[in-house]
Amino acid sequence: MTNFIDNHQALSSSHVELQALKQELIEQQRNMEDRLWLEANLSRFDELIRLNYDKDIPTFANIVLEYFAGLTNATHEAFFVVDAERELVEAVGGYGCTVETMEKTYFHFGEGIVGQAVKSQKLISLDQIPMRIATSVYHTGTAFLVVSPFIFNQVVYGAIELITLEKLPNRYIELIKRCSQSLAVSLQSIITNQKTRLLLEESIQKTEELQAQSEELRQNMEELHAIQDELNRKDAEMTGWIHAVNETLAVVEFNMNGRIINVNQKFAKLLEYDAEDLIGRNHHIFLTKEYANSTEYQEFWQSLQQGQTQFNAEFHRVTRTGQDVWLTATYTPVKDANGVPFKVLKLSMDVTDRKKMTVDIANQMASINQSFAVIEFDLDSTIKYANENFLAAIGYSLEEIVGKKHKIFVTAQHAQSAEYKQLWDNLRKGEFQRGEFERITKKGSSIWISASYNPIKDATGKPYKVVKYLMDITHLKAAFTTK
Repeated sequence: MTNFIDNHQALSSSHVELQALKQELIEQQRNMEDRLWLEANLSRFDELIRLNYDKDIPTFANIVLEYFAGLTNATHEAFFVVDAERELVEAVGGYGCTVETMEKTYFHFGEGIVGQAVKSQKLISLDQIPMRIATSVYHTGTAFLVVSPFIFNQVVYGAIELITLEKLPNRYIELIKRCSQSLAVSLQSIITNQKTRLLLEESIQKTEELQAQSEELRQNMEELHAIQDELNRKDAEMTGWIHAVNETLAVVEFNMNGRIINVNQKFAKLLEYDAEDLIGRNHHIFLTKEYANSTEYQEFWQSLQQGQTQFNAEFHRVTRTGQDVWLTATYTPVKDANGVPFKVLKLSMDVTDRKKMTVDIANQMASINQSFAVIEFDLDSTIKYANENFLAAIGYSLEEIVGKKHKIFVTAQHAQSAEYKQLWDNLRKGEFQRGEFERITKKGSSIWISASYNPIKDATGKPYKVVKYLMDITHLKAAFTTK
């Protein structure tokens, strides 16, 4: 009897252990199925991002929302982008609604569920949410809410909000969280590309404006020279020409020691003086103290006293109130019948705004050179110049690449391809080219760049060189490949 009881207890124990093992195997199979499901959906989502990362943010947002709607059967969704300067997160796309029909389109950090998720940098899910809650839509009844922030390198770039009628399984929550990481990287890339494009467009626009102003200035100076020649040749018409000049230019006359003997209203107004108050005063009142005492300034007047014209130059001057102005001016010694200079005629134009624009553009180009890799080519792809950022990325020195062709940065196979030929054909036509490109460093390693090829045109609209701005995105490519 004792043996029977012992055997029965042993069988019972084995049965319990068998059931526990069976349950453990079932659980392991379930976990494996969840992992496979998660990896498969992450792969599909990464492919979706790869195919659409170059879209504008609203279009990109709606594509992502449609994907999640099909996956989760969400009734309402909203896609938000962070505005760090204003410390708020703003809707740029919706599913089941539009941004225009949303009850609330933005949240400050910490405000509502969306603002809390962004501030805490944590996914928030709520079951049985009440009839009214601080979300982007008006909701009645109860449902399941998920808000997942997009986080990369501890920086939040946006968030997605989903509302479903039923609670989502944990694997869906994990998928949303993992996808949000990829969305953060994509948003960072899209935002960077947009800023780069806007900066380049603004730079090109200002360059075109400067070219137009330079052409206008050149034409004006040609007219000025024509007037000066006519004054020397036709003494009888001098009065008429001087009147015409006074109507368009700032004019002042000096004796050979630099004292003012005549000045028109345009010049006086430009330097913030009354014309009468300037008569008899010395030219150096318009200068900085340092320049007035310089050897260069002394030599300037010595050349005028010797009858040498100083023209087609930009001069820095200071007004009565200490304001800086820039003049394009001609200083012409006027000679008597014996060829001896007896006064100096100055004809000038105010180019202060153009000078400021030139300095501004120069500073912007310096900023671009600091932030981006830059290289210039002739239209036949011969390298003319590259900045330090480019040389560091590609591993060459400037001397090693100047005068060589662009194809040294690509594989031999790609250099012979129709795609590569079409790139340079389009550039020679003046067509802007942008995209992601694989390039080869000096050591033979492969890097990926996000780049724009910009044909630069002359005053007639004809391309004469190509400037390329680029960023090294090898690490981003590696991140996408890993995922």
